[in-house]
Amino acid sequence: MEFVKNYKDQLTLRQSFNDLASSTFGIQFEKWYKRGYWNERYIPYSFVVNNKVIANVSVNVLTLLINGESKKAVQIGTVMTDDQYRNKGLSKALLQKVFEDYDKQVDLYYLFANHTVLDFYPKFGFSRRKEHLFSKKLPTKQHDKTLRKINLEKDIYLLEDYSTNRKPLSQTFSSLHTEGINFFHFLHVFSNDLYYDESCESILIYKVIDSEIHLFDCISKREVALDEQIQALSALGENMYIHFTPDQPENYRVHPIDSTDDVLFVKTTSPCEFPHYFKHPVTSQA
Repeated sequence: MEFVKNYKDQLTLRQSFNDLASSTFGIQFEKWYKRGYWNERYIPYSFVVNNKVIANVSVNVLTLLINGESKKAVQIGTVMTDDQYRNKGLSKALLQKVFEDYDKQVDLYYLFANHTVLDFYPKFGFSRRKEHLFSKKLPTKQHDKTLRKINLEKDIYLLEDYSTNRKPLSQTFSSLHTEGINFFHFLHVFSNDLYYDESCESILIYKVIDSEIHLFDCISKREVALDEQIQALSALGENMYIHFTPDQPENYRVHPIDSTDDVLFVKTTSPCEFPHYFKHPVTSQA
């Protein structure tokens, strides 16, 4: 068994990594890679047997903006092991290699765990952090703004420009340097939910579910108040749920997230105080 990392440009290993990701999570990284969005910030740490990836823990190097302070962070994701090699401590060994590489470089590690591994990560110093959704009642008045649906092929340069040069959503809690992860979500999660508001020069990512608006991201290259950005959505429904942290979260209704899937765990290497109410942006979640 061999340990390898950062092998995205090695075809055989990348294909094996994709095969394991597909069988474990039903996801594929090849389209993301071929379009050039798998950048140097996403690094797989893997064990390999005969050129086959049999276990993996991926590193996403980014920055979190927390209460106005920048914190260097590693988001851990794509934790997976081939069925034949489970219960052999491979994930533990890979996590230790990540810690060895980054303990002196970052302020914190974090990840999102499903209900099957909630007892696993506390063994490595991770603690659970509760997230919240934010909601707001929108004015019922109509407006003359129109949203243009974004076409991934025709508008790809628009998305690249805005994602690369975006301003933080919030000083309370935002993620920075996440263009690569953003584009994975654009391609595979929200490809039909991207809209451009020319009046605010903003990209809005939203869905209307049971007459309620679920806003997943607002992307702008300039400082624009959230209230101004969401005016274009007021004709779509009265209630809006926000899946990221707005500035001044105390001005919104707050809803604890009680799901046992996608549970946030955090391990700090230096002092780091999270806001009492916050939501990690969905579009930068690995």
